[in-house]
Amino acid sequence: MNELNSGLDLRIHLPGREAHALRDYLPDAFGPKDLEIKTLLMDEQDHGYALTGDALSQAAIAAANRSHMPYSKSPSGVALECKDGRIFSGSYAENAAFNPTLPPLQGALILLNLKGY
Repeated sequence: MNELNSGLDLRIHLPGREAHALRDYLPDAFGPKDLEIKTLLMDEQDHGYALTGDALSQAAIAAANRSHMPYSKSPSGVALECKDGRIFSGSYAENAAFNPTLPPLQGALILLNLKGY
């Protein structure tokens, strides 16, 4: 959550306690600012790859353009097309701690699930 562009201001609600900002629970947090990273997860980004090919290819390229990958510098995206023609895409969402990093396929599958597929 510390990677989000509003991460430290997120309000955390725990049972039996008052809500506090994430920064209150992570006073010595390590994150992008410690590594001099300027763009944060959920910041609008466009890595400049040209949208070419069919709609599915363009959706995957657009997802790669939205990737948050300040550490590896490896943009990636994926697009999945359902039998009904709907397209769901996922972008790489990198994290300084690496293990919470969200790969593009996982992001696309989460969207599929949220839409009831």
